[in-house]
Amino acid sequence: SKFIRYPAKILQPLLEEFPKLKILYLVRDPRGTLSSEMAILKSYEKTSVKEAAEHFCTMVNDDAENIRLLSESYPDRIRTVRYETIARDAVATARRMYDFLELSFTPKIEGYIQHITA
Repeated sequence: SKFIRYPAKILQPLLEEFPKLKILYLVRDPRGTLSSEMAILKSYEKTSVKEAAEHFCTMVNDDAENIRLLSESYPDRIRTVRYETIARDAVATARRMYDFLELSFTPKIEGYIQHITA
């Protein structure tokens, strides 16, 4: 499943409860994310850009620290994937993600990724 913007601190209990759980943690340059949110979602209409950026960067920093700590405790169960890496080389990145999750990366999947990213 894909979850959007759940704080990384919620992952510890999930990793404890589900010993086979593996997590792909997607990160994006915060400037791109904040820009998208402000332009598309208009989620910061009543907030100054500076306040929105400070709040968002605090969340990103907290998540980065939580993921770093969790990765030390669960090195074989968490992988961080950068959005920019996917954008640059979607097929190779997807192949690494599938390998990490121990899933088959079939020619059909590769073709689909090539089609949607062309």
